[in-house]
Amino acid sequence: MNRFYAEFMERYRNKAPLLGIPTPWHEVNSRTKGLRDGVFYVVGARPSMGKSVFGLQLAGFASIHDHRTALFSVEMTEQECMGRMAACFGCIPHEWVEQPDDELADSEDYWNRFTPTTTKLRESPLLIDATPGLTVEQFMARARRAHLQKPLRLIVL
Repeated sequence: MNRFYAEFMERYRNKAPLLGIPTPWHEVNSRTKGLRDGVFYVVGARPSMGKSVFGLQLAGFASIHDHRTALFSVEMTEQECMGRMAACFGCIPHEWVEQPDDELADSEDYWNRFTPTTTKLRESPLLIDATPGLTVEQFMARARRAHLQKPLRLIVL
């Protein structure tokens, strides 16, 4: 009860609208009050409904807000993950990130957003492991090792 009361009073004093890590989506934040420490969240949907993109955006958003995050991707390489994050957070078409073309009318604008976005992502505390075919035991061992090196705030699989 002492720890609960101390956390409660801290939230009261800070008037914190969220109890955990914010997400980029208002509706998710309003329903979850942020992603809370120690809570396991499952996102499920049919194939090709955007679960992987959801996970990428969540991991990237948390990391650029200085929450040490580990992203385990079994579907994309590290470069594909970073390309999608750069497109998302730079508000740049993913097609341009895959094939930059200076002949496009908006290319200069894309470059002006791409460079600071990639710098921000490069400096963020984001770890990406895109090893295909990880077993549950391997995933758990890698997550524990990363957490022991420096505590993780969020793990996205």
